[in-house]
Amino acid sequence: CYGDFAAIYPRVLELPVDQLDLAMANYGYRWLDLFEREPFTKELAIGIVDVHAHETETVAEAAEGIRKGLRFVPADRLWPHPDCGLKTRTVDECVEKCRIVVEATKVVRKELAKVPA
Repeated sequence: CYGDFAAIYPRVLELPVDQLDLAMANYGYRWLDLFEREPFTKELAIGIVDVHAHETETVAEAAEGIRKGLRFVPADRLWPHPDCGLKTRTVDECVEKCRIVVEATKVVRKELAKVPA
């Protein structure tokens, strides 16, 4: 959440783990640019709502975050969720941000179901 991911990428891919969790919404999805130079080969838990803001993203905004991730990671390896750190939000804000993640995921799943293989 609070590090310089660019400083350790792509070496972080050598870790013996299946998934990496990256806060993306709060950082404007800038870490995705790294994947253009060196493909991301793990599962990606991608943060699609900013937990540092009291305002809640729209479903459309969160769905766009998922689509950005899909440019680099296939759907079966992409796990949308809030950026890390919901403890700084109220319970109501947490519930709403999680609801947005669920609804955005449903939207993108429907889109993917319409794409011929």
